[in-house]
Amino acid sequence: MRYKIKYLILIFSFGLILYSCKNEKANPEYIERLASIENGLPSPYFNYYLYFKTDDDKLIETNITFLYKLYQDHYVETYKNNLNAFLTDLFTQNNPLKIEEIDIYKNKGYFLNIYDIDKKISNMNIENIKKRYLKSEQESFILIPKDLPSMSSLKTVLYEMFLNGYLITMNDYGGGYYNIEKFESK
Repeated sequence: MRYKIKYLILIFSFGLILYSCKNEKANPEYIERLASIENGLPSPYFNYYLYFKTDDDKLIETNITFLYKLYQDHYVETYKNNLNAFLTDLFTQNNPLKIEEIDIYKNKGYFLNIYDIDKKISNMNIENIKKRYLKSEQESFILIPKDLPSMSSLKTVLYEMFLNGYLITMNDYGGGYYNIEKFESK
C-alpha cells in the first residue's frame, strides 16, 4: 500500500512538472499586450507574426487581428468575453485552433497561412535551431527565407522561436527577412 501511495505521488509530481513547464511558455505580459483593445479595435500589435498548431497537426501563421475576429465569431461565449483567456489557451496549446473554423476565413482578407510542420526541425532543441538557421544580430536574430529548403521548414523555425518567447516581425524594407527578438516586458 505504501508503495502505491509513493508511486501515485511520483506520478502526480511528474504531471505537475509537465503542466507547469507547458504553461511556462505562456508569457502573461505578452498575452496581455496582444489582448489589449483600444476603442473596440484589436491590439495595436497586429504586426507580430503568431504561430499555433491546429487540430489537424498543422501550423497556422497569422496575427492578432485574425485571432480577434475568430474569437469574436466563435469563442466570445466560451471564454465569457475574455480575450486574454482565449489567447492563454492558444499559447499553452490547451485548445488548438479548429481547421474547419479557420477555413471559413481563407478568402476574406485576413492574414493566415497553413503549413505542414517540419518534424526534423521541430525535434531540434532551440539552441541548435539558433546555431543552424539564424544569424545573430546584437540582441536579436535574423532569419532569411532563402536559407531554408522549404516554406514548411521556414515556418517551423519561426514557430519554434515563437514557442520559446520570441517576437517575430517581417522586415520588408531590407530584403524580406524575419526579425526575431526575445520578448521583454517594458
